[in-house]
Amino acid sequence: MKDLNRNFPRALPDLIYLLDRDYPKKPSIEIVGNRYSLSADERMILYRGVFRTELCLSRREKLRSAESVGGSVLVVDGCNVLITLESYLSGRRVFRALDGFVRDTAGVYGNYRFGEGSMRSTLLLLEFAERFRPCRLVVYLDSPVSGSGEYAHRLRGMLDERKLEGVVEAVKSPDRRILKEHTGDPVGEYVASSDTVIIDGVASCVDVPGLIIREVFGGEPLDLGNMAGPSR
Repeated sequence: MKDLNRNFPRALPDLIYLLDRDYPKKPSIEIVGNRYSLSADERMILYRGVFRTELCLSRREKLRSAESVGGSVLVVDGCNVLITLESYLSGRRVFRALDGFVRDTAGVYGNYRFGEGSMRSTLLLLEFAERFRPCRLVVYLDSPVSGSGEYAHRLRGMLDERKLEGVVEAVKSPDRRILKEHTGDPVGEYVASSDTVIIDGVASCVDVPGLIIREVFGGEPLDLGNMAGPSR
């Protein structure tokens, strides 16, 4: 709870109460945030980390273990996963949301650039794949992000060097592509993303950033579920 408003834990049940009764999210966060004098960063945690109880339960049921990807197809929402890992490596705040997925508060997508941080995150992703051995990686990068085409080419070379089977594509909308081609329940296919639209539209998910943080660094981000109470 380092650097958080001491009243932040009190905001969680209040917001959950409103969301479970179908109050709109943004006005609800404004009400709760004003009541407890929360910062913009703390309000972003609420926005990206607190959802209706029904949604949280549904998403948690889709989460699979790292071992599950062995021999399976792992579909990666590339920029989503890389940005979350980069946030952690850079010391920016990451947290485990009430739906079980690790997210950040960086909000850097529109200004994101592939660089040294991207490479460090990519190496962690590839090491994850080497350890848990999916039979195939399918990585979608956001083509609107500057340099995505060149980075996709570079990542294909890195897969070849490590003898990992896979494809890397820069596409206009990874979420649409994933929801178009990976929404069913094929045997042995899992999606790595914390994008709520994707999570709600696919059958099975793997929280790759959360697993890497735990497996590689022995860490555990701020867990909103622990703060909200034992039933969360």
